[in-house]
Amino acid sequence: MCFDGCDDCLIFSSGCSEPFAQVYSLSKRLVLDFLRIIHQKNIPVLKRGIGKMIENLMEISQRMIIKTPFIDEFGIKLLERMKKSGKEIMLITRESNLDYLRHLGKIGIKITPSKEKFHAKIYYFNINEEEICIQGSVNLTKNSFYENEENITLFWDKSQILNILKTIGVDGI
Repeated sequence: MCFDGCDDCLIFSSGCSEPFAQVYSLSKRLVLDFLRIIHQKNIPVLKRGIGKMIENLMEISQRMIIKTPFIDEFGIKLLERMKKSGKEIMLITRESNLDYLRHLGKIGIKITPSKEKFHAKIYYFNINEEEICIQGSVNLTKNSFYENEENITLFWDKSQILNILKTIGVDGI
């Protein structure tokens, strides 16, 4: 079944062992949905295992800003690995996490405490001068990344990203 619910939109003229020799056909609804998403410059996603996509973005990013109230040992090790590979990282988290995360500051991760209780989760990535921002329910925890069904919206519009960064009091790293 296809994105738009139509099970007739992909027509295969040959077996799956020959993907580039196949004839593809798309429904009008699928094309219109795709163009709408590209035009609005953001896409919502709801799924389990969304952390793999976030990890991939972390790996190709030169700079990142992460705002999350919850972080576990998995998240700490992930940040350590990213920092060791030369990433510039800013972490905004609850003040109550500071003792737990103090060693991250010692390895060069900029840790900014938030005195306010917050529940927002934001991931900003700068990749070869392009910007991507994720806003949603994903904490920097193993369960959130790989076990729980989570929702995010992925933004690539510069004005939308700027507004999100201003909301959290950041203009960049």
